[in-house]
Amino acid sequence: MPASKPATARASKAKLAKATLAVPFATLTDLLGKTLDDPAVAAAFALAGKVTIKPDFAIAKDAGFDFTISRPQGGSRKVLTSFFLFPEGQDKHRGFADLPTGFVWGTRAELLARRPAPPVTWKIGPGRVPASTEDPTWDQWTVHGLHLTVTYTKGSMRHINVRPAPGA
Repeated sequence: MPASKPATARASKAKLAKATLAVPFATLTDLLGKTLDDPAVAAAFALAGKVTIKPDFAIAKDAGFDFTISRPQGGSRKVLTSFFLFPEGQDKHRGFADLPTGFVWGTRAELLARRPAPPVTWKIGPGRVPASTEDPTWDQWTVHGLHLTVTYTKGSMRHINVRPAPGA
């Protein structure tokens, strides 16, 4: 066996063994509505490792999250408007570990075994459907004034989008 093959295998394993950088869920929720130059944003992003800032996103793959950045209606500056949490490997992200109570990465069935039925379930085509519908596109819960929308791919969780609920 060539000497480079074991070295490559070791490098791949080392990359997979890299620990997810921990930024608590509560810290991320506190950043909603803040500008990129806010000291709280800078402090949280410093915990997240490499953060790539694009016009409409802040991407923190090593910490397992991305923020959307947009100008609120009537606002003069862009702010952090929502964030996405990712399971291990999804869109090349490390898995976000500090999920809200009752949320767990896995299949929809595993999630629904831990949570009450979602008040809103959506399927591309029919739109809003009963929570008992097979293979929906997403489910949404409102927790502490936040919409948590779980999107699925082939029955497994793709990501969780977190944003303020209207009127919250």
